[in-house]
Amino acid sequence: MSITMKNIITDSLKPSSRPRLLLLALVYVVFTYFSTYYNKTIHAHCYGDIVKNECRGHKFSQDNVMQMILLILYAAVAKAIMIIMDQMPNIESKIESKAPKLLFWFIGAGIALSSTFSQLGKEHTTYSIYTAFASSLPLIALISSLILSKKIYEVQKYFIVMSIIFGLFWHLNDSKPSSGDVLGVVYMILFVIIFGATQGLTERVRMSKSPSTLSYIMWINLFAAPLFLIPVIIYDESFKFFVLSVENLDVYFDIGVMGLFGFVMNFITFLIIVEYGVLTSVILYATKDVFVTIIERIIDGSILSADDHMLNVKWIGLGILMIGLISDLAIGDQKFCEHHKDQIEVELANATELQTLNANNNENGKEDEKE
Repeated sequence: MSITMKNIITDSLKPSSRPRLLLLALVYVVFTYFSTYYNKTIHAHCYGDIVKNECRGHKFSQDNVMQMILLILYAAVAKAIMIIMDQMPNIESKIESKAPKLLFWFIGAGIALSSTFSQLGKEHTTYSIYTAFASSLPLIALISSLILSKKIYEVQKYFIVMSIIFGLFWHLNDSKPSSGDVLGVVYMILFVIIFGATQGLTERVRMSKSPSTLSYIMWINLFAAPLFLIPVIIYDESFKFFVLSVENLDVYFDIGVMGLFGFVMNFITFLIIVEYGVLTSVILYATKDVFVTIIERIIDGSILSADDHMLNVKWIGLGILMIGLISDLAIGDQKFCEHHKDQIEVELANATELQTLNANNNENGKEDEKE
């Protein structure tokens, strides 16, 4: 049967997919509402009214839509990697195949690693709710809560990366090695580096406070993933990638639901860190299985079924991350406003200077009118 846009739309509107679409829309609306509250209240508290009015005019709806589109594109890249590694010759059955689990690990590891990579070249490696792309999965969202508003210390970086890589390559050992393994891993590393570089560039432009330039960079990021798929299309002479990309669209809805829950968890953990510090986020992360279980029931339990083997991976990964948390606590716990004190003072000074300049211009204008 030929694959057409009509088939894709029809499949996406099947009764089995409607609950996911409704849930996606509901969570998106709720998250956008709370994001708006965050924008008006939290930053007003930390940065002051002057800076809030001058520097915090981000459009949350646009940011959220772009992040969701990027998330789906990451899923396409992950599928491409799986095809190269010969692990997905057939995805007719999500229950029998291990591919969905590997797919989620590829997406989670790729986004988390690229987000971390984008911070390494910066002098002040800090995260915000706008740039924490690692929040695209609930598990990764709770990991990113550790570094949302704190400097990433050297020891901490390695433990965060280890906690993700461990689960990824543990699952890779479940499958039979193939000739595409090395090529697939290299392709993923290239994706991480390229995406990380574009994210670093985006953050630098964001810090320069140039809305027009930032808009161009965001569009570059948006098209970076599809452009990255061109070598896969060339590599796949049988065009199997196109067919696999539109099969089992429920997987994409599941990823979307998980991404939105990740955004919400990211927002909640950010508030907790601002108010109480990183220790509370450790407790929240320790209860992550509760959130994961809830999401399993809402989407498809077969995708994230936690057998004994998977449970061991979770606990070992959590243990590695806890070591990083303890090392961070040993270095020192700083709250959001304290950590960014210097930055806040600079922004306040700049905003005050701008306000004074505008006031002087207005006065000069009035004097000119009188003359």
